[in-house]
Amino acid sequence: IKESKETIITKPVIIFTTFWDANSLVFDRSFFHSQDEELYQVNLFVTKENQPVNFKVQSIALASPSMDKLPHLARYYQEMDFTRIDCLCPTYDILMDYKADHNWDVYTTRYKELLRKRKQRILEWINSLSPKMVYILCCWENTSKGANCHRKILYDVFKKSEAISGDIVLLYR
Repeated sequence: IKESKETIITKPVIIFTTFWDANSLVFDRSFFHSQDEELYQVNLFVTKENQPVNFKVQSIALASPSMDKLPHLARYYQEMDFTRIDCLCPTYDILMDYKADHNWDVYTTRYKELLRKRKQRILEWINSLSPKMVYILCCWENTSKGANCHRKILYDVFKKSEAISGDIVLLYR
């Protein structure tokens, strides 16, 4: 049995997931995630008054589901910064073109170009992240059955970015 050493992460953690997975994560408030041969335990803390302490759930989709479909997030909705990060969302045109032709390569190229155009705004958002905070970035697609999603493109771009590398823990669920 290999001894494990607990490391407390002092940098921001970004989790890329679905709205429904985020709803479950917030309900459980603690989970393990294995990635890149590392095992992470992520704990989400709330005050006695159920105010989030170390996490924010934010949308990277053009639309969000109604909160009645997300009961555990709805508990925090009034107090929580459940906002949309516009600089990370695809445009309506890119999304509608993909829905019309289902050409994932074209979608990927257009979305990456959009991210390049928004680079300054994205860097400003990244620089605004607080250490020891967990940012749960949500969109719609359930990729467990092979569906494509811009969340994976964004994760891959962030993973390769020198602006982020080593400064933020990125988890894709």
